[in-house]
Amino acid sequence: MTLSEEQITDYERNSNTAAGLCAGCARVLDDDEVHVCGQCSKEFTRRGADESAKGSKV
Repeated sequence: MTLSEEQITDYERNSNTAAGLCAGCARVLDDDEVHVCGQCSKEFTRRGADESAKGSKV
């Protein structure tokens, strides 16, 4: 059985979460971090803001 790219990504995400690793960079999470580290959280937030800004310039 061959896994699809989506199945592989889901497995990796679930494994990282169970191991206490960041979903963005696989760094060990601090006690106050849940799914992503502070640095990745800021990057994801910035990317989301950039994409929202692009969409609103129509």
